[in-house]
Amino acid sequence: MKSNTKPTFQAFTPSSSRKKAPQSVATVLESALKYYRLKGKIEQHSVLDEWPNIVGEHIAQFAKPEKITRGKVLVVRVSDPIWAQELSLSKQNILESFRVLEFGSVIEDIRFVVSGPKDLERR
Repeated sequence: MKSNTKPTFQAFTPSSSRKKAPQSVATVLESALKYYRLKGKIEQHSVLDEWPNIVGEHIAQFAKPEKITRGKVLVVRVSDPIWAQELSLSKQNILESFRVLEFGSVIEDIRFVVSGPKDLERR
């Protein structure tokens, strides 16, 4: 059986305890990123964007960063085993470049995965 009483709604009236000083957009955005735990993801994405600057445009054509695992390992897809070997030998220098750019807390290791050039073009 339905009740004939209508629900009552209270109009929003800001109380004196809820009044806050205006905050900058940057502050609000920083709080939201922290609350939703997105700050780390944005930093990780920034690392992927920096890849061509770190290794150079030529190498970036043959080696594409794919993802960052929970263990802070950057997975890089390379076009052939020769590039995987070459980049493996340069891994410490690449990691140092990440540290210089203050991405050391995001990347602790790099793993190179070989795939065909066609797979690399799709990424």
